[in-house]
Amino acid sequence: DAICREGLVMKAPINRSQVFISSLLTFILAMFPTEAHASIAHIHHFEIFQNRLILGTHNGLFDFNAEGKHLRISRSNFDVMGLAVTGDLIYASGHPGEGDQRPSLLGLLKSSDGGKTWRQVSLLGKTDFHLLEASGDVVVGGDSASGELFISEDAGRSWKRRGLNNFEAIALSPLGKNAAFALSRGRLFSTTDGFA
Repeated sequence: DAICREGLVMKAPINRSQVFISSLLTFILAMFPTEAHASIAHIHHFEIFQNRLILGTHNGLFDFNAEGKHLRISRSNFDVMGLAVTGDLIYASGHPGEGDQRPSLLGLLKSSDGGKTWRQVSLLGKTDFHLLEASGDVVVGGDSASGELFISEDAGRSWKRRGLNNFEAIALSPLGKNAAFALSRGRLFSTTDGFA
């Protein structure tokens, strides 16, 4: 199962209650910021990571804790435009924050410590994945700069281009590394060959 809304994808085994609560929290946080939330300008994505709700925002990666407060996870304040979780890894993409001298397109970044520190994986200065999904070693990204769909089968180290990205949301299957579902203009598509 994949539940999608405005390009956000949450994968099983998340139950409907978790999805509803996560969606409601994101809506409330985005629409009614309080003093505790003042450092977040815009929430781009959210994911469940180790039973925590993490928020990819214009001002970096944040934890949403049980007390209803945003807690910055890392000192890096890059604009998290794409966010994906698989196992103990978090992948992200976007733009550098204020004072960051990296190119404006951050390519693919990876964190193996829950988002505290980030390592450059690939495509620095070449891509900005606003749509980002991962399952095992498979990573799929929709690049906002070129408009193309990219797929990697080696955890983002090398990539294949799949042409123009027409999908608003993608859900990778945990049952096979080339299987996925995707939404485009209200229609559901499936692939068994990695979008080839």
